[in-house]
Amino acid sequence: MNTIQSAASLILVSAICSCGHGTTAPDNSGALNSDLRATFSHGTCTGSGPVRFTNSPLAVADIGDYAPLGTVIHEHVTPIDHQYLYPLDLSAGRTRYTVYAPFQGHIVMIQTRPASAGSVDYRITFEGSCTYWVIYDLVTALDPAIVTAVGGALASGTASVRIAVAPNQIIGKVGGQSLDVGVYNSELLLPGLLVAADYAYEPWKIHTDDPLNYFDEPLKTQLLARNRRTIAPRGGKIDYDLDGTARGTWFLAGTNGYQGLSPFSYWTGHLSLTYDSYNPSLLIFSTGSYNGAAAQFAIRGNGPDFATITPSSDATVYEFVNWSPGAIAPPAGPVLGVAVLQMLATRQLRMQLFPGQTKSQVIGFTAAAQTFVR
Repeated sequence: MNTIQSAASLILVSAICSCGHGTTAPDNSGALNSDLRATFSHGTCTGSGPVRFTNSPLAVADIGDYAPLGTVIHEHVTPIDHQYLYPLDLSAGRTRYTVYAPFQGHIVMIQTRPASAGSVDYRITFEGSCTYWVIYDLVTALDPAIVTAVGGALASGTASVRIAVAPNQIIGKVGGQSLDVGVYNSELLLPGLLVAADYAYEPWKIHTDDPLNYFDEPLKTQLLARNRRTIAPRGGKIDYDLDGTARGTWFLAGTNGYQGLSPFSYWTGHLSLTYDSYNPSLLIFSTGSYNGAAAQFAIRGNGPDFATITPSSDATVYEFVNWSPGAIAPPAGPVLGVAVLQMLATRQLRMQLFPGQTKSQVIGFTAAAQTFVR
């Protein structure tokens, strides 16, 4: 799917978290407010609290699909922390659709990365207050007024700026791909991402909020009409960790949590045992290393639920079948491979993958089994 870009090329801003690991209680009690103020607003923010959207980032009539939080696809091994606004015509040129500012506030950061045909995409951070930011990603062109305001600051690829914007102000264009929209509210701490220190590489992730919470009527209903997820929360979900069970996100031991060992393949040690973002009744197995690549699968028979695997459970064998986001029913088809899982402790999981095999061919763990933690 060319509208969901590889995260490997994204210019990410790292921050340091001093949060410590615990044993049974969530370790995210220390919100990363100061990191977000420094990371996003470079110490110049004002005020606190969320700010409501005054308009849609894309004109509602221009939106074909409003994709919820929590998709896993390709190198996005863990549930994605932003929503996707797909334009009506993805075959249109890169400047077909207009992008608007979400509210009265400031642009505080603009980042670039290479795109197709020698062009660039833009990631734009809007500050609503010292605790609330909105990020647009995959903007394909900046409005001339924004270009003038930025000046030469983008020469390095990242510009820390402070550009005042008004509601419904034109920010740029998008075409041929989705517009990604993320909301980060440092007054919110996701309970289902158990270890904050695991996300020090992207400290905003544990503060992910649902953009739909900040749209008033009738705009909210109009956007929901373009969202194929029918189960609450309609805006999706990314935090599935259930302590003492296999459900949620895991990281290969010794690989620095979400950061991984390399910025160009950080997802390699990621493991996500969650659910389809459109149809959360479907189990989805997402791994950063299956035959050397990231991959996602549905589960043959759609069970047992990951939440039922505990340290007292025997090893559980799952057979993989092909899957694409938004499947209506448990997918059928040939078995593509097998995973064996077993909880070793409350926050320790052993896993081994057997590509191309079936359950009847797998006896159990071998010396190649890996340990995942959170």
